[in-house]
Amino acid sequence: MDANQAGRVFGVANGCGLAATIVAMLMVATITDHSDTRYGFVATAALSAAATLTAGIRLVRQKQVPSAAVAYESTVR
Repeated sequence: MDANQAGRVFGVANGCGLAATIVAMLMVATITDHSDTRYGFVATAALSAAATLTAGIRLVRQKQVPSAAVAYESTVR
């Protein structure tokens, strides 16, 4: 990534995270309004578990597949 674009990429990532948080908050609030607070807590726990599992799976897959830069460096040497 070009160093000039790092700030823009970081800002876009933060904006997407904020938008996802707003959607999740509205979804949990709707569940809580239509049922009981227990189900709101369950929905929050489910969203948190899904996010954690997704991040963990992506990290494991990233370690298993060498990046193009690593593959390139090993062929150059």
